[in-house]
Amino acid sequence: SHLFSEINSTISAKSLAGPWRMDGTLRLDGLRTTVTASTGKAEGNGQMRLRLKADPDAYPLVIEADGNAGIVNGAAVYSGQFKISGADKNSAELRGTDGETVKVSAGKP
Repeated sequence: SHLFSEINSTISAKSLAGPWRMDGTLRLDGLRTTVTASTGKAEGNGQMRLRLKADPDAYPLVIEADGNAGIVNGAAVYSGQFKISGADKNSAELRGTDGETVKVSAGKP
């Protein structure tokens, strides 16, 4: 089992059926992690689109999921992409007016 604690986030939805948006931080088994998540609306079959990004403070990596999630026969199911990639903790990401990421690195180029 795992323990989620110190959950500090903003959660919003247009309705209980979604779409949902969550931005914040939490501790997973004591490890502080920045989390963003968004969903689509719940479909008739109980599935909904799910995008999730977790950025643990202690490790130079980012975990991302993008797919469909739901409950089938009482069990959580997920189908989609799952990606773990390295993250440069010494750089920052900014978004321009066009929504594209602009990377700014600390230190000399």
